[in-house]
Amino acid sequence: GFVSADDIDEAWRIFQAARPEANPSEVFFRIVSARGYRRDQTIMAEQRVDSGAVGNTWVYNLVWRQPVEGGRRVSQHSLDLPFVFDNVIAGENMTGPETESTRAMVDNMADTWIAFARTGNPNNPSIPEWAPYDLADRTMMLFDDPSRAVNDPFKAEREFLANYPS
Repeated sequence: GFVSADDIDEAWRIFQAARPEANPSEVFFRIVSARGYRRDQTIMAEQRVDSGAVGNTWVYNLVWRQPVEGGRRVSQHSLDLPFVFDNVIAGENMTGPETESTRAMVDNMADTWIAFARTGNPNNPSIPEWAPYDLADRTMMLFDDPSRAVNDPFKAEREFLANYPS
């Protein structure tokens, strides 16, 4: 399973508290995604910072609610690709048709990847100031419309999942 049977009630409480408007299906998929992806992302970021790696560590999460399928999906795996590559038309099954919101997402994400590729720093005028990840602040860019840089945005979830290996 994604969490042990003994932890199901606590997982539900923590993940539901972070999104009180979420229906049971969304809470379940949030738990699955956090366990399957964000837990490993956290481990890798922590290890990279701890290792004294050359260059900064940058952590992001895509939290944009997709308008397709009645808005029931929140940032499915690979949703970043149409935005990073400025190709919403090819990803319309995930993004819906091009709108002001998809254009904002393209501007935020494509400009960020270009800035990072050029300089090793993702900061650019399309996004708010983004500090590198460290173990004190754990700054993460939440790509959305609008995007925002937040310190440890999923703290309770991160602390809960720290009990689980990769």
